[in-house]
Amino acid sequence: MHYIEDQAIVFTGGVRCSFDDIIAETIPMDDCIIVRLENQGWKRTNENVVAVDYKGKILWRIPKRIHGSSESHYVNIYRRSDTIDAYNWDGSILTLDPKNGEILAESMVYTASKRQFQKRQFI
Repeated sequence: MHYIEDQAIVFTGGVRCSFDDIIAETIPMDDCIIVRLENQGWKRTNENVVAVDYKGKILWRIPKRIHGSSESHYVNIYRRSDTIDAYNWDGSILTLDPKNGEILAESMVYTASKRQFQKRQFI
């Protein structure tokens, strides 16, 4: 059992796992909790997804990667049965093994501009 307090996860017995940033979202898994931290504007980090076991120990942090911008933090996490997808601000998606943080796949999302979308609609 656990609950979230802004910058910490509090477990049964009062054990806390605290972070420097606000917890934006969590996904409970069998062996751990996947946490996406809200990247603060003054803090330039892209490694804002971590896994915490149910005893409060950090198991892994999303690997450091080169992104299109130094401000390309992860903005969403999603559970796909036994894996986690982490969506980055720059359009990349990493599929991760929740047990060890290993990158299993990588892809990009193409988002058309409003103008491109309108052209497609009217042609």
